[in-house]
Amino acid sequence: MGKRKNRIVIYLRIFIMIVFMFLISCNKKKSDDNNNIIIKDNPSAYTKWDEIFTDHKIIKFKGLSEENELVDIRDLGINSKGEYFIQDSKKKSILYFDVDGNLKKTIGGYGEGPGEAIMPALLRFDDNDNLYVYDFLKKKIIKFSFPSYNYETEFKIKETFYDYFITINKEIIATTPYSTDNFVIHKYDKNGKVIGSAFLPEDLKFAKFITTFGLYRISKTRKKGFLYIFPDKYKIYQYDYNLRLIRTYTAEKETEYFPFKGHFPYGETPYEFTKKNQRWWESKFVPWRVKRLNEKCFFIELAKFKRHNIEDSFINIHTFDGKTIAKGVRIPFKGIIRYVKDGYIYVVETDRVDEKTGDLIPQVIHRYRFRL
Repeated sequence: MGKRKNRIVIYLRIFIMIVFMFLISCNKKKSDDNNNIIIKDNPSAYTKWDEIFTDHKIIKFKGLSEENELVDIRDLGINSKGEYFIQDSKKKSILYFDVDGNLKKTIGGYGEGPGEAIMPALLRFDDNDNLYVYDFLKKKIIKFSFPSYNYETEFKIKETFYDYFITINKEIIATTPYSTDNFVIHKYDKNGKVIGSAFLPEDLKFAKFITTFGLYRISKTRKKGFLYIFPDKYKIYQYDYNLRLIRTYTAEKETEYFPFKGHFPYGETPYEFTKKNQRWWESKFVPWRVKRLNEKCFFIELAKFKRHNIEDSFINIHTFDGKTIAKGVRIPFKGIIRYVKDGYIYVVETDRVDEKTGDLIPQVIHRYRFRL
């Protein structure tokens, strides 16, 4: 009787252990599913621009002379009040407009002095609406403080930035493809000192080659994190502010809308933009930019490049739980998406020549609302 009881106890313990291991396995699988989301194609996804973007409005800017029209808008920033900040490559300063498009003032200037930049780029705001401008040539960040946007301070950065944003703690997270440690993403303190790094590419030759096109973009999210995509395959990485990888999104398989880029042609130096490299790069669409649309969705922009410029592009839209709700969506005119904010998307229409008069038509900004 005693031996039988002992066997029952042993069997019961084994059964409990099996159940326990099964539950651990299920929880691990659930955790893996949450951390690695597979993006599937959707045959019924929207494919036309006007199916998903509505409330079209052309933003008109006033206060500029005829000789000072916008002709080469390189960056656009919008603060929480809805005021516009434009960096035009033909201008020496940042143009600051109110919510109605009236010119309020110019910010900064050309030079190497305090508040000045040789090659201003990447207009960004912190949570207090202070404006930051990056000087691509001098590798420094200039801060203009809200609400007057007068010069406050600046500091040097050792690395070259391709994109960045300001965290709630006034730290800087940036993509820095020319870094000496080969990591693509770095975190800086308020004085420009590196305090963290993330994302080491598998193919360093390819990583160095794509700096030619500036394809290192990140997108800040509302939940203290950001999205990043590396253009060799359709895979999106979601990090927190401490540069911990918390989730990835990966296309289930390669399709017309979800292309995977082939390997770099070995044997050629990535710094040399040869004809062979150029043909390789132009062979098909490359997923190169990810942007948060709202709390539920983000979009991937895919492009073909020709001589360093975008020749053709389209976007796919996904939810944060991995569903595809739009694919192959093209802008209805020749233009570039310059800004996305709270469900609104801002597109700069490329300047063009009037067919009747032969005059150059200045660039305009189109605003659309994401309706889904």
